[in-house]
Amino acid sequence: MITGFAVAINPVTHKAYAVNEDAGMVSVTDERTGSTRVVKVGSGPIAIAINRVTNRIYVANTDSGSITVLDGELDKVVATIKGEDHPYVLAVNEATNKVYVTNTYSNAVTVIDGAIKEGVSLLLRAEFFNVFNHPNFGPPSGGVGAGGFGLSTQMLGASLNNANVGGGGFSPLYQIGGPRSLQFALKLMF
Repeated sequence: MITGFAVAINPVTHKAYAVNEDAGMVSVTDERTGSTRVVKVGSGPIAIAINRVTNRIYVANTDSGSITVLDGELDKVVATIKGEDHPYVLAVNEATNKVYVTNTYSNAVTVIDGAIKEGVSLLLRAEFFNVFNHPNFGPPSGGVGAGGFGLSTQMLGASLNNANVGGGGFSPLYQIGGPRSLQFALKLMF
């Protein structure tokens, strides 16, 4: 299966790249010669992006949770970077040599430094909690004849553990209608 964000063209090298999600491969077509070759990448490749300055091609492998880096000159895999859960969309900033990856099953955006050498990768994770500052209410209380029928009188965390603040093992910051928060993590893998 080939999707719209799974095709990329490098106008500098005159090569087109298409992801084949079912086969776990990327097809590389040289527009000058008309030849096509296939490069094996991770499981479930779904998106592709090109850095024309460095001639690196980045492939998001959603099933294997990794990013495959291809050398655009040799059309070979030069690195596989372990990412977050289900990387889905890629964007390359050619000016800063950074690759931004959205992840389907986490509130994280992964930032990959393209300057890191092969075999070494730097992973920046950003998580957002309560971004829109919505309170998390517990279930409504009261019987049909009670004055408070249908009203939520507790936040979610308190309602899950009989009014114990942060109950149920949840952090009070996130389960009692806490403020917006942003959390960063940086991981160097070698």
